[in-house]
Amino acid sequence: MSLATANNLLTELGVRLGVPTLAFDEKGYCTIGLDDHIVNFECLADGGTLALYVWLGVVPEEKRAEAALQMADANYLLQQTQGATLGLNRHEGDAVLAVQISTADLTVAQFEQVVENIVNLAAAWKHNLFGGGDPALNEASAPASAGDLRV
Repeated sequence: MSLATANNLLTELGVRLGVPTLAFDEKGYCTIGLDDHIVNFECLADGGTLALYVWLGVVPEEKRAEAALQMADANYLLQQTQGATLGLNRHEGDAVLAVQISTADLTVAQFEQVVENIVNLAAAWKHNLFGGGDPALNEASAPASAGDLRV
């Protein structure tokens, strides 16, 4: 898939979200705020792959070890990440949620579902890391139905 085709996919998503001017910049990046989350899109491999990532926040130094263990457990066999990956910068404490998806045969509806999934999962992990408790995490990371494209 070409960069132009990936850009068309992003623009169609923007139309569905009420942002018809949504597009990658000349370097293949795009950022949008959705439900109090900043979702970053990056076009990779000449448009064949899209990376989506959401910055979750800065984990205080005294909580980084526990957060890293929680994230490692969640990343193990993708049990609580719906196929995305949680990461933590050990020096700065930045926590992120990221996923890469192939654009081959990707429909706008599937792309929209991926974006919705990553936003919901980011909300759950923000709650888990900064708001305490697991209930939202468990709910948001429940398996998607067989027809859904999982993050």
